[in-house]
Amino acid sequence: MKRFEKHVVLVTGGSSGIGFATARAFLAEGAKVAFTGRNAARLGQAVRHLRSHGRVLGIRGDVSKASDARRFIVRTERTLGPLDVLVNNAGIYLEKSTEDLTEREWDRVLDINLKGAFLCTKYALPGMIRRKRGNIINVASDSGLVATPLSSAYCASKGGLVLFTRVLAVDHARDGIRANAICPGNVRPRCSIEMRRPRGSAKKSTTGASSRPFRRNGRQGQKKLRGRSFSWRVTRYPS
Repeated sequence: MKRFEKHVVLVTGGSSGIGFATARAFLAEGAKVAFTGRNAARLGQAVRHLRSHGRVLGIRGDVSKASDARRFIVRTERTLGPLDVLVNNAGIYLEKSTEDLTEREWDRVLDINLKGAFLCTKYALPGMIRRKRGNIINVASDSGLVATPLSSAYCASKGGLVLFTRVLAVDHARDGIRANAICPGNVRPRCSIEMRRPRGSAKKSTTGASSRPFRRNGRQGQKKLRGRSFSWRVTRYPS
């Protein structure tokens, strides 16, 4: 029997990058996996690819909207069964100096990276508390622990996510719920639609080492290993 057979996992932002690798890793361990995404074409492509690996459900929506976050949980549980593992992975990155950052851009980064994790967790918790079991994995970043140049909104969102995770762990340990944050370094997934400079600028923001000299450069192949590390964080429940 595989480690996560008969278990249900929801991965937000699972149609590409780390989220996609995480969904695939849980499927390989026998889990039933739902994942979310905003882009319909990319979401459909991910579903078609992962269908051969196990039972999957793709749900389109925006984690920063309360109605969508609640719908993610409801659809997952109605289709696949009670939720055992929530992976709050959805996120965007914006490289911009604080003085050039607009209020709208700041809000968008915080809404997806931090508020989105809060909303999905909020709607997942009642069922987990009733069942006295659950795992919540929040995908933070090394930028939530150490300052990254030109990334004030992103660092604030990921630093907040780290502390949010710690509070969840303290508040719900007695409910049989575990909460962990993963803080990966730089990878190169197509994880952001917000990585462009303002209109009128011919140069796009990049994720390479040259644009962020103080941050280590990641490798595409690391996503597979990180997907496996996320499943490793979740212990199998007693039967």
